[in-house]
Order: sequence, then structure tokens, then C-alpha cells
Amino acid sequence: MGANIAVANTEDDSISIFNEYGSHLLKQIILDVPGHGPKIGPRRIIHTYGQNIFSANAYDATVSMIDIGIGKEIAFYSVGAYPYDLCQNGDYILVCCGDSDNIWRLDRRNGEIICFIKCGRFPCAACNCDGRIAVANMLDCTISLMDDEKLMPVYGFDIQGTPMGIAFNGGSLYAAYSHPDYSKAYICRYTMYGEKLTVPRDVGVMPFKVLPIMLKGDVFIAVSSDAGIFIEDRKSLDTIKQIKMSGMPDDIAYGLDHLFVTNPISNELLIYDSRFELVKKTICGKEPRGVCIVPDA
Repeated sequence: MGANIAVANTEDDSISIFNEYGSHLLKQIILDVPGHGPKIGPRRIIHTYGQNIFSANAYDATVSMIDIGIGKEIAFYSVGAYPYDLCQNGDYILVCCGDSDNIWRLDRRNGEIICFIKCGRFPCAACNCDGRIAVANMLDCTISLMDDEKLMPVYGFDIQGTPMGIAFNGGSLYAAYSHPDYSKAYICRYTMYGEKLTVPRDVGVMPFKVLPIMLKGDVFIAVSSDAGIFIEDRKSLDTIKQIKMSGMPDDIAYGLDHLFVTNPISNELLIYDSRFELVKKTICGKEPRGVCIVPDA
């Protein structure tokens, strides 16, 4: 089975499905199940299983289940205020709801809401850490470690700034954060319990997403920020390459030996090859933000 690219267009309430090269729009899926608010605002998307993807809808506080095979939104579920990010842990999806300071847990098979878990102030990103969930709490400058089975936070630690993106790989937790006065942004590598393993590295002023990527058998850490995309050595966090671009790179996905970057300022999906050379710019809907790799629909 091949693969395609899904993009969430925040301002026109749609999901675009492109072919694997980003050169052809295959489907434009409008979120139109009755009962939504006047504006929906899909912001982040995640592929769960089969032909299903879920979108976190920032404007009307819902999560949509979308069947990309038939090209339709099939249901939506009300969650906390301003759902900002999604991650998967086994059969469950965790939704970061920033304005309600909690994480909502949904069954990935049917969207059933299981519960919500209180965490720090404005949770904005989450990642799976060997079965536990790390959550970046933007407004209290902390990272919470959550036990998804016990449905409770088990540990937390302060970082010296405003966390906006996190990822887990090889036993290490990577956090991208802005200085408290938003003058500079950094990425740092930690143990799961907050011990620093590297010195913080500069990555512009405002970070957005942290993503481990596999390149020629080695893992690197990609960071999107206002200064472009930074490709970092996984252990030292030395910058291997900085990809500069106009606009404001937001979400990133890696697969099919390519890096996919959304740019909500220019309404484009930018596609880079394995050498991180730009090979394609594709016009999306209005304000594309979320991006993920999906099965060939």
C-alpha cells in the first residue's frame, strides 16, 4: 500500500489529501457533520488506523473522526476548550485542550470519550514516552509526565521558558521552548525526569514542533520555528542543517524520504527531499497547519 499526505486547513474547515509527491490534490474533505459551531478550525491531525484520521478543532472545541477512504467527516466529539494537539498511546488518543488545562482521552476505534485528566496550565503538546505521556504546559513553564493507565500525573519538572514542542526518542525527551521574554528559543534534551543531558541549543525565537526523523539509518531531531527548520544531531543537538524559509513553518511530518512542512502564512505545503533541498511547493486551503502521512486512499 502506498501513502498520501493529509493537511488540515484551519480557516476553511477542511482537510486536503495530496498524493505522495504533493503534486496532485486527491480529495478536499469539508468538515460538515451537523452540529458544529460556525467555525471549526482543524489545527492538528493524526492518523490512527486504517483509513481514519482525527483532527483537533481549535475553534469549536471538538475532535473530528474522518474517513479518508470515502472522503468524509463521519463524526465529531466535544472536548475541552481550544484543543491544540493530539498524540496516540495504544488504543487511545490524547487531546491537549489548552484553555481548559486538561488532556482528553478518546478511544481511537470509535471516538468514545473515556475521561479527561487535569494537568498544568495550557497544555499545548504531548508525546508518548514508552507508555507514559509527556505534556508541555505552556503557561506554567513545566512538563508533566502522565500515567495514562492510572489517569493521573506522576511527575513534573520546570524548564526555563515556555514549552511549545516535545518529542521522545531513544529514552530521551526533547523539549523546544521560548525564553520567558520571547527573545530566543531553544531545544534541550532531558531524561524523562527532567535531568538535562545537553546544553540548550538556539532554534530561533518561537518554536512550534519537535519531530524525530530517520535518515539513512540514523535518527535526527527536526524542529520547526520562526527561523525555519533545524535538523539536530539526536545526542548532542548540534545543528546539522538549518532550512530557512519565508513565512512561518508550523507543523512538520517525515515519511517517504521527504520532509513535509506547512506554512500558514503563504498557504503552502513545502516538500523537501532527503538532502533537505526544496523540491515542491503546493498550494493548500486557507491557513494550513496540521500535516501527517496517511495510507493511500
